[in-house]
Amino acid sequence: MPALAKYPSIVVAHEQSPLLEPEYEPTTNLTMPKLGLMGSQAIRRGKSVPQTIGHRGFKAAAPENTMAAFRAATEAGVEALETDLHLTRDGVVVLCHDETLQRCYGSKAKVRDLDWSEISQLRTLREPHQPMPRLVDLLEYLNLPDLEDIWLMLDIK
Repeated sequence: MPALAKYPSIVVAHEQSPLLEPEYEPTTNLTMPKLGLMGSQAIRRGKSVPQTIGHRGFKAAAPENTMAAFRAATEAGVEALETDLHLTRDGVVVLCHDETLQRCYGSKAKVRDLDWSEISQLRTLREPHQPMPRLVDLLEYLNLPDLEDIWLMLDIK
């Protein structure tokens, strides 16, 4: 996972639980192999494994909740992506954390008050300037070869 080496503040850690014996100690070594065990399989074996989740993608590498951030997260080797869902006025599901577009896109408008045709023209304030993706864009990306095992956590706003 050489992409993570540029970001030394990222730490991979295991869940803390008195019921589980950790298989790995918390580490900043970001070259660990991709883990095959997930969730209940790890619990049944009595072990806890690190779970890496790209929260809003890899927002240290690209603007949050953009396809660039999700690509950076998967290239870094995450096992899951987390994103936030909002509906546009015309019913398109888009990926945006905030109710308004101010913080990331510089518009005081609310997502629900605009149509997709208007939102699709916006670009993030942060470089590289990215459009707001739709849920369908992320789902299509996760259907690419080698990405089918990445799970998705959706925060419905």
